[in-house]
Amino acid sequence: MWRRHRTNDYSILLDQDFKLIQKESFGEALKLYEKEATQIDEIQKNILAISIKEKPYDIFICYKESDEKGERTHDSVIAQDIYDKLVEQGYKVFFARITLEDKLGQEFEPYIYSALKSAKAMLVVGTKEEHFNAVWVKNEWSRYLEMMKSDKDKVLIPVYSNMNVYHLPSEFAMLQAQNMDKIGALQDLIHGLEKIVQTKNKNVDISNEMYRNFKKMYEEEKKLEEKQKGYTSVTI
Repeated sequence: MWRRHRTNDYSILLDQDFKLIQKESFGEALKLYEKEATQIDEIQKNILAISIKEKPYDIFICYKESDEKGERTHDSVIAQDIYDKLVEQGYKVFFARITLEDKLGQEFEPYIYSALKSAKAMLVVGTKEEHFNAVWVKNEWSRYLEMMKSDKDKVLIPVYSNMNVYHLPSEFAMLQAQNMDKIGALQDLIHGLEKIVQTKNKNVDISNEMYRNFKKMYEEEKKLEEKQKGYTSVTI
């Protein structure tokens, strides 16, 4: 089976891994792979359709909300202090505890993906090594790191407290981190973000960019379907 896909701007049906599987698979196995790929593609299209309607974010705050006992973490408290200050400064910030509170009963992925895609900065907040590496926390920051490879304007800032900087994920080794235990840390963080994110006079309409990517994906998929229909009619 091909690698597990996260939401992406292109159809899984156009993915090179999937094409390779199509080429090397036969009979019932091929039918199963194509069926699963089609289902994934439909889910992805639904996610993108919602995502393109969301307004772009300036900053994404990634953190662990609850501990193993289901209680709120200190990470969450620090993250909200940062969130409140950033909102006060006029930034549009994705902070799951507040941003998703009116999305109960809905799939969160479209809103998370939209925020990851549009945010110019991500703050990964944590107080323990295992919190930084928690499944959903790592899912978010690893996706953002991947997006940074194709978008040089994106910046990830590890934000830590009550722990050794050397216990941060190895993926953060080359990134400048912010120690929240230092006097004036929040002020330093806000000042640093001012250089990265401009809330006024933005030149890029990210929502339109996402819409164009989605439209392109849809058109390419249609061409692929027509091509496959033509191939089927010839072989019958």
